[in-house]
Amino acid sequence: MKLRQYLQKGNEVRITDATGQMVLAAVDAVNDYQRTVACRARVSASFQTGFRSGTILKLETPTEHGMTEVTGRLQWVDDFLSYFSLQIIGQPRSYQRRRFFRVDNPPVEAFIGFQLAQNGQHKAIQPKVKNLSGNGIALQVDPNTPMQAGDRIQACLRLENDHFVQAEGEVVRTYPDETGEQAIAAIHLNGLSNRDTDVLVRFLLGIQAQRRRYQPQAA
Repeated sequence: MKLRQYLQKGNEVRITDATGQMVLAAVDAVNDYQRTVACRARVSASFQTGFRSGTILKLETPTEHGMTEVTGRLQWVDDFLSYFSLQIIGQPRSYQRRRFFRVDNPPVEAFIGFQLAQNGQHKAIQPKVKNLSGNGIALQVDPNTPMQAGDRIQACLRLENDHFVQAEGEVVRTYPDETGEQAIAAIHLNGLSNRDTDVLVRFLLGIQAQRRRYQPQAA
């Protein structure tokens, strides 16, 4: 498989070593012939991760249906420019991050606080919930909202029955909605307590059952 089928200039990627040390980056160039990928770390200061030439790294990038993961060997790194290059040595593997069913347009209010990965600034918004599952949420946001892959969020979800669920999460990707006038931020939720997970899943099951009950039957 050609690298450009799943890695293109501008793609957000997460790069992790065997110890779990991680850096967020953007793809700057892809060379299918040499099977190399050049990336620029998303940091404003020097790129000091401790990665060394020859280190085996895992590269992950979000796709429409989940995540694609591939292994690479670090060729060289420029700490001053936060720039580095990897030789891809493995075959890509795709997987789904979602472990729960998803409900579109749920009757939920979301209060979101997030920290920009680029400069650490904090923002707060109250967006529309496009869809929701037991471990993920998609938010409809203004396209000018400075939210991007890698940003950490804190979420307070008010369910229809006045239950409140607290969670943390990470923005996986952002993309335009079907109208092109708004943006969608796809977020992987974590930090949910067992109780909150149970409350959320029961709530979503109830919404599903209610919608099936009132769905028009085919003649």
